[in-house]
Parts: sequence; C-alpha cells; structure tokens
Amino acid sequence: MSDLRFVVMGDSRSNDLSTYINTAVLGSANQSISALNPPADFVIFLGDDSVLGNADFNGTNSFTYQDWYSFMRTPPTGLPVQTPIYLVIGNHELYQASLGDTVSSYTSQTGYQTFMAQNTMFSPTTFMPNTTSHPGYENLDYSFTSSDGQSLFVVLDGFYVPSSPSAPYSDPGSLDYNQLTYLNDTLSSSTAKTKFVITHNPTFSPNYENYDTAVSSSMGQYWQILDNNNVAAAFSGHDHLYSRVMVDSSFTSGSSDPNPGLNFKNTIPQIIAGSVGAPLTGTVANEASTIYAPASWNVKNLYNYSVVDVHTLDTDSGVSTVTVNTYTSDGTSPWTLSDSFTEINSPTNGRVFSIPSASSGTGFQVLQDNGTGQSGLNDPYMSSSSVAGGLFDAFSFSSTAKGVQLSQYSGV
Repeated sequence: MSDLRFVVMGDSRSNDLSTYINTAVLGSANQSISALNPPADFVIFLGDDSVLGNADFNGTNSFTYQDWYSFMRTPPTGLPVQTPIYLVIGNHELYQASLGDTVSSYTSQTGYQTFMAQNTMFSPTTFMPNTTSHPGYENLDYSFTSSDGQSLFVVLDGFYVPSSPSAPYSDPGSLDYNQLTYLNDTLSSSTAKTKFVITHNPTFSPNYENYDTAVSSSMGQYWQILDNNNVAAAFSGHDHLYSRVMVDSSFTSGSSDPNPGLNFKNTIPQIIAGSVGAPLTGTVANEASTIYAPASWNVKNLYNYSVVDVHTLDTDSGVSTVTVNTYTSDGTSPWTLSDSFTEINSPTNGRVFSIPSASSGTGFQVLQDNGTGQSGLNDPYMSSSSVAGGLFDAFSFSSTAKGVQLSQYSGV
C-alpha cells in the first residue's frame, strides 16, 4: 500500500492595487497547512496569486510573481521550504497595469513563463519538480506523476494568450484544440491508476444562473475527455468560494439537457477551492455577487483549502481511495473542517462515494449506481461502511489522520 497527501488552494490576490496579495489570509492558511500531520507531499496553487501579474510603470515591467513566491517561502507565514509547490496560471497573472488592470497580455504570460523556468532551474526539487510541459505551452500546460507512479496530475491553462505581444485575449476560460488533444493523449497513455486534472477556471460555476451548463463549449469538451478517462477529480479556483459537486449523467440528460452533444457516464467530483485571500462572492462590487447553485453543490462562501489523501491499496490492481477534507475560515476564526468525502476506486469495477450526511450531521451517504449500502459514523475520525450487490461485494474502511484506509474488500 502506498500513500500520497497533497493540498489544493488558490486565489490569494487582494482587491487592492496597492497591496496585490492578501498576505493575512494566505499566511494563515500556510500556517495551518504547515501544521498538518502527516505533512503534505506537495501543494498545488490554483492561480491568481496577485491582483496584477505585471504592475508595470512607465513602460517598465514589474512582475509580481516572485514577490508572491518569496512570501510563500518566508517563515513564519510561508510554507515549509522542503514542501514542493506546483503552480497553475490564472487570469490575474496575465493582467498588466498599463493596459487597464484587467487586460491579459502576452508580455505578462512570457514573464510568468520566465519566472517558472528560473525557479525550476534554481529549486528543482521544491518548485515544479519532475514536470513534463506541453510543447509550445511550457509551464502553462504540464503533467507529473507521483513518486509511486500511481497518481497522474495534468494542469491546463484556460487563459492562454496567443503569441501577439500585448494582445488582449478575447476568449477567457477556454481551452484550444491543442490543449484538449494534449489532455486526452496524456490521460489515455498514462499507466497511473488515479488521475487528477487541474485548471484555474471551473467547468461549471455556482455563480452562473445556468450553473449546470459548461461555461464555454471547449470546457464542455474538456469535461467529456475527463469523463471518457474517468478521472478521480477535477480541481479549480477562480470562483471565490468553496464548492463540491458530483458531475454525472444528469448534466447531459433530461428534457432540458444543459449540455447538448455531450454524454457523461461517470460521476466525477468538481472541486472549487477558490480563495485563500481573494474577495469572497458578494463582498465587493466588481466580483460575482450571487450564488445560484443548489445545496447539492455544497457551496461555502468562506476562505478555503483542501487536503487530498490518496491510498493505493493494491498497486497491481490499482484499487485506491481518495479522501478530500476541506477546511474553511472567515479570515479571523481558526480553520475548521467543513466538507469531506471519500471515493473508492477499482479500475475493474468502478467507483463508490462515501459522504458525511449533510442532513443529520452524522452518518454517511453511500453513492453508487447499483446494489445497497449502509454506513455509520462512529466519531469524527472513524467510520465503517459495507456495500452488497453493487460495484463492490463488500468493503470496510477506517479513517486515520491521513485519510481513509480500506481494510478489507472483495469483488473489486
């Protein structure tokens, strides 16, 4: 059995052009993450680290990427120096002050790529270690595999700027054909049993009135590729809140099919970990003000980060569990566990989910396509479940400080 723990968080920017980064909330989150036991193997940051990527003045470039990274490595409010960091580019990394604060520029993109390349060269074991970039999209699209070879991570850039200097990008929140091909090829050719995909922008937004419709046609195609390859989970930021929704066949069916032309057959969690400092939904005039998604999206309008534990129980068959625990804070109160779920994956027989019951505060919901299941919560950190006649004949598991471990199983 092998274990992997990583943290996902994003959007630490301020809403203030004089400070760029909300260091108070970001530093608090870093301290909470640094106290994890066992510690995180690495951290994935989902983009929008600063309100402006290029705070240029009188034609002189002044990129803010290195300032953010220096903060992330400076005690006592930075992460441990030995914790690797992987970065995802967001839209604010592309903004350039001389172009009006909210215009994406090719200059900012290439400045970001230079920052990434330099830090990878100087700190190869702690900054973007062992990544393989998509040719032509260096340090914007990339992939890497966990040290045990069991988990694959693919990162994409939804705000890619074409190679025309300082040209505004007219189609934000989209993926071009090359990126979609790269995604499909990388997922389908990997021998890893558990696969995760990461973008800055989500495919489905709780801040959209049509929340169950993909935010762009290319993001719908993106999700179809995720579904075809049955990835374990998709992570994003951009929306300044936390949300977990199980994207399944209901997103491509019914009398008013919200995504015509697509056909989702699997259940894949979309997790938005959208603020460790960025202004929360509805708190400032120039941000999204309304949450339209229903309760099933598990929205929490709080600062947040997610801790992900992957347990590969059988390296030959690839049977694994993925547990996601999300911690939230209002910026002044301690970080507390606010959402949790576990998925149990068998490459042969599929996937089931165990989710703490939101209705009673105790017990678990067991989500599966067939069969029957029951589960009970013994205390905040221990649980057991059994399922018969469905994807699994039987299983039981117990939660530890590092997540959920499957102690016995059959029919997987």
